[in-house]
Amino acid sequence: MCAAPPPSPLRWLVLAFVPASLLTGVTQAITTDVAPIPLLWVVPLALYLLTFVVAFAPGVRLPFGRLGKGLAVCAIALTLTLLAGATEPLGLVLGVHLLTFFAAALVCHGRLAAERPPTDRLTSFYLWMSLGGVLGGAFNALVAPVLFHRLGFVEYPLALLAACALRPTDATRLRLRAWDLAGPLLLGLVAAGLILVARTELVAGWLADLADATALPPDMLMRAACFGVPLFVAYTFVERPIRFALGLGALFLAGVIDPGPQGRPLHVERNFLGVIKVTASPDGQFTRMVHGSTIHGQQRTAPRPAYVASFALPVGAANPLNELTILAAADGRWDDRHRPLTYYHPTGPAGIAFRFLVDGWHGPRRIGAVGLGTGAIASYARPDQDWTFYELDPAVERLARDERFFTFLRDSPARSLNVVIGDARLRLAAEPDGSFDLLVLDAFSSDAIPIHLLTAEAFALYERKLAEGGVILLHLSNRYLDLPPVVAAVAQSMLRPMAVRENDDLGIPDRENDEGKSPSIWVIVARRDGDFGPLTRPLRGFLPARAATIPPWTDDRADLFRALRRNED
Repeated sequence: MCAAPPPSPLRWLVLAFVPASLLTGVTQAITTDVAPIPLLWVVPLALYLLTFVVAFAPGVRLPFGRLGKGLAVCAIALTLTLLAGATEPLGLVLGVHLLTFFAAALVCHGRLAAERPPTDRLTSFYLWMSLGGVLGGAFNALVAPVLFHRLGFVEYPLALLAACALRPTDATRLRLRAWDLAGPLLLGLVAAGLILVARTELVAGWLADLADATALPPDMLMRAACFGVPLFVAYTFVERPIRFALGLGALFLAGVIDPGPQGRPLHVERNFLGVIKVTASPDGQFTRMVHGSTIHGQQRTAPRPAYVASFALPVGAANPLNELTILAAADGRWDDRHRPLTYYHPTGPAGIAFRFLVDGWHGPRRIGAVGLGTGAIASYARPDQDWTFYELDPAVERLARDERFFTFLRDSPARSLNVVIGDARLRLAAEPDGSFDLLVLDAFSSDAIPIHLLTAEAFALYERKLAEGGVILLHLSNRYLDLPPVVAAVAQSMLRPMAVRENDDLGIPDRENDEGKSPSIWVIVARRDGDFGPLTRPLRGFLPARAATIPPWTDDRADLFRALRRNED
């Protein structure tokens, strides 16, 4: 490798910008798309700070040659992970993201340390380095949501490509040649061709047979075939950093034509709250709203034949407890296309609560719901009910009302249906006391849960807003947090303890899953056990909540570690 280049403030800024952008990118990726585990964001931050410690430690000389090639290997693994949309096995996927980030940050910070100027220029050096870090974080937080409004979360792979292009090498390999552009272009075209060929009926059949023989998912085999070979070829570009980075970029562009594990994108919208996608399921039967790796609702694209739709519920009932709810299909309440699905399915706890409790109420009623999603739960409305949804993200409301995708809100029989944009707790505080007969809280199944909606102070607010005999229905399905004990602890800690019951259908068969139902956990809370009405009967599945073994959450203290699911859960 040739002598170190002359000091350059612009290069200092870029070398600080890229790892700062990567820090924000990898944190968002692993906490939204891979594993919405509480406090996981601490790990990339610790690695970022560790690279500074290692790079700027006195007397440390990093082996840039081996480190640069190690980064290239990690970048290839991460590219395959991102293109495949892989989230499992969790430990391996997290390891690929974090190891690649650590290697990239160490390369950039190592170059910064190697270019540290004499003492008389240190002030300028640290100023440019600090400015680069600030701009890197600001780019992801402020610029990217506007710049990539219709593209989604692309700043993460862009920062990865920039880190690969910044790998140290001698000056002769930085001069552009024709093959530095032609090679990546040809590689991208080959990958795009492989994706199109893999989607043909003949090749898809071969892959399905291979999947049966190897017990591997067909999607995994398809993406390994489409991207594995091109990525192997991309490694041959490793000696020329710019060619290598452009090669990976060409593969990311080719990956746009691959529908991915969540289905073919119909609409992508990005704002400061994240990326919302509307996708068509791989089998073409459903339109879905997706945030990260979480499906926030889906609607059947087209009705099935009448005889299929009419027998789907009784045949698909998970157990005798849910057999009773098949009557909901017999009263003409929904056609097959407008039946609520996922966590709101008629044979699930939400359907049971509405069928046997809410539908038995007489006279005008007011219902509030925190979290809109696709608006599927509005299908349970009655003509004498007024519904108010509280939704933080305005993009969610726009998509739920877009009749090209979802029609639950349009077709709801509610007497009135309004959507209030903003933080639910603040908006509810402005409502008159005693105004709601039912409050539905459905904001806890995604990534970082809104803790302030599960504290003692929040439940005191909910209790004030409930009318006499009113109830609170909470959807608490979460992959990493066991939330029913949290609610039970809060309810029992109140000045006037509230009654809590819970119900789940976590053991649904594959048949029901294929029909659009998702396993879910629901908890219902009321001032008195008698307010639960028919739900107190064991056949309804709402049983007294488990005894709380954790301290109640408050606005001052919420112990996420105590709420983490254990392996035996």
